[in-house]
This record gives sequence, C-alpha cells and structure tokens, in this order.
Amino acid sequence: MHYYAVAAAIAALLAVRVYSVRRVRFDRYKALHERYKHLVADPSKMTYQESEDIQKVMQSYDMPWIAVLSLSFALFKTYAIPTISLVLNKSGQLSDPSVAARRAEDTAVFIGEFLYGGLDSERGSVALARLNWLHGRYGALITRDDLLYTLSLFVFEPATWAKKYEWREMSQLEQESRYIFWREIGARMGIADIPATRAGLWDWSVAYAAKAEKFAPQNKAVGDATFHVLLKPMPALLKPLGKVAGTVFLPDRTREAFGYAKAPLILRILVPALLSLKGLVCGYLLMPRTRPPPYVEAVVVHDENDPKGERLVRFGFLFEPWYCEPGSTSIGALGFGQPGGKQWHDAGFKPETLGPERLMDQGVELAIKNGAAMRTAGLACPFFRPQ
Repeated sequence: MHYYAVAAAIAALLAVRVYSVRRVRFDRYKALHERYKHLVADPSKMTYQESEDIQKVMQSYDMPWIAVLSLSFALFKTYAIPTISLVLNKSGQLSDPSVAARRAEDTAVFIGEFLYGGLDSERGSVALARLNWLHGRYGALITRDDLLYTLSLFVFEPATWAKKYEWREMSQLEQESRYIFWREIGARMGIADIPATRAGLWDWSVAYAAKAEKFAPQNKAVGDATFHVLLKPMPALLKPLGKVAGTVFLPDRTREAFGYAKAPLILRILVPALLSLKGLVCGYLLMPRTRPPPYVEAVVVHDENDPKGERLVRFGFLFEPWYCEPGSTSIGALGFGQPGGKQWHDAGFKPETLGPERLMDQGVELAIKNGAAMRTAGLACPFFRPQ
C-alpha cells in the first residue's frame, strides 16, 4: 500500500504541475488573441505594424528555439537552388567555414533589428537599407525568384516546424502575421510581384522549389560549410553522425539536391522524436519565458569621445559571440564562445556597418540616407501594394 500511496502522490503532483504550466503558458497566447480579436475572423486585414507585435509571442516567448532552428534550416533549404548556392559559393561568405558562422550571426542580427527594432524605427530601417546595399553589390546574380523563395521559407518554415515539434501550433493569426511582416520586408527590398495572399505565396513557393531544386556541386559546398557552423559545438567524433542526423530535416528532393544520402531509419525516427519530446517537456512541465532570449536583446551604448559613437551591444548570440557584452553568457542557442575581446567586436555594432569585415566602412552613409527615406515613406503608407 505504501508504494501505491507514493505513486498516487507523485501522480497528483505531476497533474498539478501540468495544469499550472498549461494554464500559464496559454495566458500570453490568449491575451494576444483577445487584443487582436478584430483580426481573428479575418487576419488578412492585419497591418504590418500589427504583425510585428503578433509574431513576437511565438518568436520571443513561446518557442524561440524552434523559431531559430526552423529559420536556420529555411536558409539551408535555399542552398539547394543552384543559382543561390552559386552566388554564395563565389562570394565565399557561406562556403568558407572561417567566415560562415559570422555571416549566419549577422543574418540573425539583421532579422533582430527588423523584428525587435521595428521596420519604421531608425534601427530597423537602416539595417534593411544596409541589407539592400549588400545584396545590390551582386547585381543580376541575385534573381527576383531566389529572393522571393527565401522570403517564402521565412514565412512558412516556423509554422511547419511548430506543428511537427512544438507544444502548440501557430494560430492562423500568427501565421498571417509572418506573411504580412515578410511581405512588407520583401516590398522594401524591391522584390516585384509578391503574391497578394499567404495561400498564393505558398503555391508559388511549392511550384518554384519543384522546378528549381536540383543537384549542383556548389550546393554541397555551401551545405557542408553550413553544417560545419551548425555542428561546431559538437565533439569532433560526433560531427559525422550529427551531419547525417541533420539531413533528416530535409525533404527528400532537397536532400538529393545537396547530394546527401538518406539517413538510416533509426535516425529518421529518433531525431524527430527527440525534438518532439523537447516540445512536450517545455509545454507541459516548464513555465514560459518571462523575457526574450538574450540573443535578441541589445542596448545602446554611448561613446563620449565620438558624437556618432552610439553602438548596439548584444546580451547573447546564436552561433558565435559577435557584438556581445563582455562577460555575458558563453552559451549560444546553437553554438559556444566566450564573449569579449576585439576578435568578436565586443564594442557592439551599428546597423549601417553590418556585413563582411572588408565592407564595414563602405556604403555607410548610403544606408543611413536610404533608411531615413524608407522610414518617411513607410510612415505614409505600406510599401506593399497588390498588383
């Protein structure tokens, strides 16, 4: 009888814990949908300003790690398009393991400035203007279709991963917010003929992938370098296994476009199961976050010796500790490193100088000027206008 009493007590405590966690975890979700209840019936009426706020619940509090992982693999999937991987391979920015982690980190910083600074903020607009300048250096090598395909994966991959692996799915309101947000970014990047609905963008993306995904040697070169970044924290002996396990998250056609063999059945079962287990543990046993992850937060630091010396210093990182406050956490979401030291630019960053080291002093004034023009135009009306 003693054992039955202990088991009953443990079961009761577990039930209370699960009830408490579920109730608290859905408080923020319910509050969000109450605040935007006028959009729940028809999310397509959402403005891009509202979309900025709506998607932060998923991205910052409810499932930030899966958001990061899904966007990492969203970028990875674009490298299965030979026209995309050709540009990246030639530039060396993602095919050279010595700089690939910084490019990945810079991408995360850019997205953070758009999302958390806001598209109409000085930070967000200058960062986007800077990104446009960096892309513009490649001219016609970066095609409209390749840009639109990348944008479409940023819209859809987080929802797909959440449905498979997280403690809850993204609501229709949240999914629409991603579409509205990235649609506006796409318009500000000059991407023409963006489909006017989320369903239209999905259909276009599926059709484009079916047509454009095909094997090319440069796909594998960029893919291998990306795996090098993603698996950097793993012991050397486990990296080959980690790489094979990572291919589990690629659809067969995408995997074949990289030239990767199919993972053994045991990994195809075990790896998704472990990720789903992580989602269940978070959703049923762990209380929700009370603040965003450190890699999305940055503070303004003033340099008294330089009137233009304001910089943004981050509290955390994803892959490598670029632009981080010295002494902050050495554990990233997908990597390790000791913040601090000139190696990682511990003084912080300016949105107008983001990008490869050799380009930090180029295009700066243009990014500031174009960012200001973008803010003025954006506050007047959205950039995106259906054709």
